Amino acid sequence: GADMLERQLHTCRQVALDFSQVDILTSPGVQLIVALEKTLTESNGALVIREVKSAVAEVFSDLGFERLLRTAS
Repeated sequence: GADMLERQLHTCRQVALDFSQVDILTSPGVQLIVALEKTLTESNGALVIREVKSAVAEVFSDLGFERLLRTAS
């Protein structure tokens, strides 16, 4: 469950999320991303969010999370 996922996250160096199908970002989604980034940062990892639509990118920007956004490479 969640405990196993959290233990595995502590061994990850980078987690990439594909947001190409995400049209809106709600408060629970933001909370999950904040918690995920915190967990990864504490273990010297990084969260990368790819393929973000402009409306969702605006939410990230408003929250000061634009550093998480990556363009496709």
